[in-house]
Amino acid sequence: MVIPPFLPPVGPTDMPMTGSGTPKPGTLSCVQILVCVNQCNRDTACVNGCVQGGTTTGRSQLSALLSCNEKNACKDEKCLEEKCGREFNACVGRSAVDAGSGPAVVAGAATDAGSKPDGGGDAGEALEPNPFLGRVMGGTRLKPLYANTTEGGKFFMFAFWDLELKTRCEFATAADGLIRCLPMPDLDVLTAFDEATCTNPLLPVHEACGMNYGIKRANGRISVFKLGPPAVPAAVYSVHPDASGVERCMPDKTRPTEPFYTMGAEVPATSFVAVSYRRPHILPNRRIHPLVHATTDGATERIGWYDSKQRYTCAIEVSGDGERRCLPGGIPMPSNRYSDASCTQLLGAVNWGSDIAMAPNVQLIRAFDASSCPTRINIHRSERVMPTMVYSRTSAGCQGVAPTPTNAYYTIKEATPATDWVKFTEVLEGAGRLKQRVLTADDGAIDRPSRPIDSMHQDQCFFAVAYDGKYRCLPFPNYRENFGDMTCTKRVSGAADTRCKDTGVISFQTNRWCAPATRVASVGAAVTTVFRKNEGGMCVAVNRTGQREVGADVAPTTYVEAKEMFE
Repeated sequence: MVIPPFLPPVGPTDMPMTGSGTPKPGTLSCVQILVCVNQCNRDTACVNGCVQGGTTTGRSQLSALLSCNEKNACKDEKCLEEKCGREFNACVGRSAVDAGSGPAVVAGAATDAGSKPDGGGDAGEALEPNPFLGRVMGGTRLKPLYANTTEGGKFFMFAFWDLELKTRCEFATAADGLIRCLPMPDLDVLTAFDEATCTNPLLPVHEACGMNYGIKRANGRISVFKLGPPAVPAAVYSVHPDASGVERCMPDKTRPTEPFYTMGAEVPATSFVAVSYRRPHILPNRRIHPLVHATTDGATERIGWYDSKQRYTCAIEVSGDGERRCLPGGIPMPSNRYSDASCTQLLGAVNWGSDIAMAPNVQLIRAFDASSCPTRINIHRSERVMPTMVYSRTSAGCQGVAPTPTNAYYTIKEATPATDWVKFTEVLEGAGRLKQRVLTADDGAIDRPSRPIDSMHQDQCFFAVAYDGKYRCLPFPNYRENFGDMTCTKRVSGAADTRCKDTGVISFQTNRWCAPATRVASVGAAVTTVFRKNEGGMCVAVNRTGQREVGADVAPTTYVEAKEMFE
């Protein structure tokens, strides 16, 4: 089920919850379903949980509201008030809206107080009841991590230090379904397993990793485990294609015979700090507002933006007109299904599960234009269709297949005008080599991204441990191991490049999952055929372009040094 993006935001309000943080089935009123959905950021599983939590009356009132909306083809709040006022009032009650039950509002206009060393948002975002200054604020247990450079710069690292557990953590969905600050590995290396079902992961042994946690992923949730003792497994398995191309859990011959950590006892999800709410903080006289989450210990972080006119969360990306704009997130992209037997007209597809009957008739679609650099994003309108047959490209040509019963399909129509979305203008600030990006919206919202521009290379850099063991702002790495020869011994990589400039360097990380080190080298000649080791141990050609030979190492001291600190 989808709440139309122009519905007036409501909530928060108290909701009966289960121990896992999901609504208790059959307990939510219509307004509580709306509140619940408003906090889902268009996550389908979350929305379904909210709907299933509704009482019979609550679901009936919501269904009446959505049916009225679709019947009248409302595309804005004014139409909804004129055509469906009775249904909306029955659902939420006019007093619930008039009483100001929506997101917290700042008392006073926001102002720009100058450069934010933490890469923060608007200055003056003092939001009641929880003050929220800049990008992030620590709580009693979680403290934001920063890279403090030798030039005096200070950049938030998108991570926190857990004072109680004495570990770095990042926000993700925990085993109990709540978003919590979990100890995540620096590199996602959960690809090796110690048994033939590929469910019990192995982690490489390294001297820096003995005190770290391990994780398992299942159904979009993460379970955290203490590390077991190092051991050499009888065999190492991974999921890779068999001779017929079907992915199976099979022995992995690329893994050397070496010790791995196994998973020990599971750490209860309640050991980690949870997010208590996630919602926009509405600023006066603004269209673009900070999207914020707060934790149970009082930590607060701006995690994105909210467009109150379009009623979408949004991110600053390059639009179809080449300008940076706040484009809607959480909307589908074109699927791999087509509406015609020639496979020329792509369809959008969204899986709504058991609530397929409540899928909207109109949906926005994101489409990418890679013909220019950087890639541009166009936001298309679409209209729901109910095909009896869809088509898919196969090696045998364009083949008809049955539609997935739980999918809602959409024709992709004209692109929305780029000017429908708020424009941000970028300038660079700072006297040192690392420049702070400052993005200012037409309505005055300000974003200071945490990844600076290295003026020597005219490209973004990220903070990581270099080969000399020191923290530095380095070119973005390539994580895949590609080779330029049939024996898979000569490493190749794509040039480090985020702003469509030839930086002249290559960057990649060693596979140390808890403390990776980044190597930077000069680029060599272009490679026409790229090879990669498959899990069966064979060196095979892969369809990969833009790869270069790895040249001489670039001295780590070439890059600006920093220290990771928390406050």
